[in-house]
Amino acid sequence: MSCLVKTTTPFINEEILLEALKNCGYQYEIRGNKIYIPALNKYRNTYFKLVNGKYVLSYDSYNNDVSSFLQKLEVSYNNVYERKLQEEKERLERERLEFIESQKKAIMEKAKAKGYRVMEVKKDNKIQLTLVREVR
Repeated sequence: MSCLVKTTTPFINEEILLEALKNCGYQYEIRGNKIYIPALNKYRNTYFKLVNGKYVLSYDSYNNDVSSFLQKLEVSYNNVYERKLQEEKERLERERLEFIESQKKAIMEKAKAKGYRVMEVKKDNKIQLTLVREVR
């Protein structure tokens, strides 16, 4: 009797896959291009192997634990993926704000050196800098 197990989540990122395995409580061993899961070994080794950009699980069809393992791993993988995505979004936003601040600072310094006063106005999530020079 054989077993067909499908996942809706493609496991494509090794770092996320390893963290998801760890979060699920599974030990793993990396040997060459394979990630072995010793807890699932019954009649033969159970491992993930990178094939065409996706990690594919190779397992013994008599192992009934694989289906529940993959369901648990899928949930964990998606959670880790979403967290990493949020962290990346926050990092990019911090970098964007730092860039804006550095540009604003450079403009203000250059304007001051030329004798201007800088007025800052915020409109619709945009910053408008107005240079003012007083003539006497």
